[in-house]
Amino acid sequence: ELPWGDQFALKEQVFPAAIRVWGGGRDLTVSHCTLEHVNGGVFMKAVHPGRPLDRIAVTDCLIRETDHGGITIQEGIQWGHALPDDGGHLLDVRILRNHIVHAGQRPPRVGSSNAIDVGNARTVEIAGNIVDRPWHAGINVHCAKISGNTRDVPLSRVLIHHNRVVDGIRTGDDCGNIETWQGGPAYVYNNVS
Repeated sequence: ELPWGDQFALKEQVFPAAIRVWGGGRDLTVSHCTLEHVNGGVFMKAVHPGRPLDRIAVTDCLIRETDHGGITIQEGIQWGHALPDDGGHLLDVRILRNHIVHAGQRPPRVGSSNAIDVGNARTVEIAGNIVDRPWHAGINVHCAKISGNTRDVPLSRVLIHHNRVVDGIRTGDDCGNIETWQGGPAYVYNNVS
């Protein structure tokens, strides 16, 4: 029997988005885009072992009225994957100066439809973003690796600063408007929530 993550979460067709990368890549930039009334804004997932996503930047975009999340960038390793290379890794991510309004109004079967969601990157900077009325968290960041995965992730770091999240977590559970967890260190400062 397949692990839970493979049965339900790691299905390409479950994650539609206006801009989507399903696999690895380096030096990918999404900048100055307007994405309105779409399933998801930007979605990137490193699903193939040995093919990481690295040097990813999403900057200066307007994302409004999404069914799912606004900006979602994740590694391919899912909850329940213990081996170090069950999926592709996520290395460096920058999400800067975006405006996201009404993200995640109709969440998918798996996930929480956060306005900005980064899953298990090694280094992350999220700064200067304005998030208005997300249905779940405004900013949600897992750093380094998922629980139970056996790999080492040295030199990880998260910077979350100078963001504003207004009126979030309207359909959420146990998170904050601006959330960071798993590995670290994480520096969260000069934000308005």
